[in-house]
Amino acid sequence: MADTERLKLMATIALHVYRKEGNTPALPIGWKYIDCPQSLQQDGYFGSAYYLIDETTKKVQVVLAQRGTDNWQGTVEDFAMWLKDKAPKQLENGALPFLQEVLFSLNNDFPKSEGWVVEFSNTGHSLGATIAELITAYFGSQTNLTEQYPNLNLSFENKTPCTNFDSPGSGSAMFNPLIQKGLLTDAGCKILAELLQTICADIDAINTCCEHVNKGRFWAIDVGYDWLPSIEDKLPLKTKDIHNAIYWTNKFSFGNQHPMAGIYNAIMTCKLMIPCDPTKWTDKTYAGFQVYLNHKLPEGLPTFHMVWWEGYMALLWQQYPELHKKYVDFLAFRQEFIHQNLRNDFNLNNDISAPNEPARFFNKTNKSEHDLIDEKLNLLRQLSKIYHAQITDSMNTEQQKTNSTYFSKAVNMIDDLIGKLIHSTEKFATTLSAPAATC
Repeated sequence: MADTERLKLMATIALHVYRKEGNTPALPIGWKYIDCPQSLQQDGYFGSAYYLIDETTKKVQVVLAQRGTDNWQGTVEDFAMWLKDKAPKQLENGALPFLQEVLFSLNNDFPKSEGWVVEFSNTGHSLGATIAELITAYFGSQTNLTEQYPNLNLSFENKTPCTNFDSPGSGSAMFNPLIQKGLLTDAGCKILAELLQTICADIDAINTCCEHVNKGRFWAIDVGYDWLPSIEDKLPLKTKDIHNAIYWTNKFSFGNQHPMAGIYNAIMTCKLMIPCDPTKWTDKTYAGFQVYLNHKLPEGLPTFHMVWWEGYMALLWQQYPELHKKYVDFLAFRQEFIHQNLRNDFNLNNDISAPNEPARFFNKTNKSEHDLIDEKLNLLRQLSKIYHAQITDSMNTEQQKTNSTYFSKAVNMIDDLIGKLIHSTEKFATTLSAPAATC
């Protein structure tokens, strides 16, 4: 199976394990699953073992999927990870006992004496991603699987691949107490780092909780940006205060970037995936908020992040008419917002079209007015291209189609804004280029 098809399978399973009505994808032909028993659903835990049996090749593919936060007990687990880098209780009380039941069944039902081979892997989203990582490290820590399950032929032995989605991470602070308990070993944690593949959305409040231990194989996917929350609710004008931190957590993260349904849709429609450097991905939520406040991000982080702020500024201009009195036009407002209200932690140029003149719309320059008009038109057309690409991507996802009434307001607003700006600027340019009147 090609890597792309494997990724789509994992995304399908990671969403399917939630079993949300109206948002549960169909499994590929032949795939079945067994849910963990009620007795193991402790501390909010839920997991399922998905499997595909090939009688011809005598191979069984098994994917152990962990559900993310879906109840108040899971929320408690989230806070323990966020505040203390503490491993979820769900691991020991639910996930590990379920894993052992699955391995016991495989050992009995598909004996190697009959030629059976079992290919085992892990997946999960959100809290479930962290649990999947720890399960992979647990597998890697086992040196006596043959003794425990003598009839089981694992194709990867104790090295089980793991593909996760918008994971909070795990890391040494979480590993060490488990190593002291004898559940993990240093060797098992190193195996996890080598095998782990993580797909994250943009920088959000969840994927910046803990350390990401991947040795490469870390990707950011362009889920797209849903500007719906700003249609009914005013966006914060000042980005560096508590109101924007709350907005980033509640609406940008949980309401937009983090949901598995959006990540699934992006993967299934082959949206842009950018290889990232997990060592550059912050492991503290407050630091994640600081990264979010940057207009541009460098290579190694989601470079498509700029699209979010472009839409944000366009909506601010629409929502706050008083801004029209303060600034000569949208471009002047945009320039000041970027340079005064956002961060530039990576020393990147924060202007799309004028690399060396960040304040050209405020200060007099030596350029002719024709040149300045051309620059404005160039910038407007680039913004228009960004907006329309983002609108097209968003309208192609099922999750956002369900909100089409509200989203169409955002589409119309941005179309109207760009159209008016380009029209007024072109009109002004025509006036400048008209021949002087004669008597």
